[in-house]
Amino acid sequence: MKTLFITMLTATLLFSSIHLEACEQPNEITFPDGATASAKDIEEADRAVKGYMSAMRAYQACLESEADRARLSAGAADKQSEQDRENDFVRKHNAALEAMKQTAARFQDTVNAYQAKT
Repeated sequence: MKTLFITMLTATLLFSSIHLEACEQPNEITFPDGATASAKDIEEADRAVKGYMSAMRAYQACLESEADRARLSAGAADKQSEQDRENDFVRKHNAALEAMKQTAARFQDTVNAYQAKT
């Protein structure tokens, strides 16, 4: 009985502390004007894009973990709340994917402009 109580208490504390963890989406990055950028500017932008993409993958992993924990702790929650949480997860995940695609496209535009001038 004591073991069960300790297990339940530990699980409760674990889920409540994890639930306080918020997934933070990385800030968008800015790009130099490719038509006037130096090679160093393009290299720095490339490193920034790689860092941003890595941070976005971590953000998506956080969202997935948060959604998994919510599913596990939902218990007998009503179906509408469960569906709302799932829709919120899908919306955030898809928005992150779209932001990554847009960032890659903007970087490619910057590189193309840089290469056009050289």
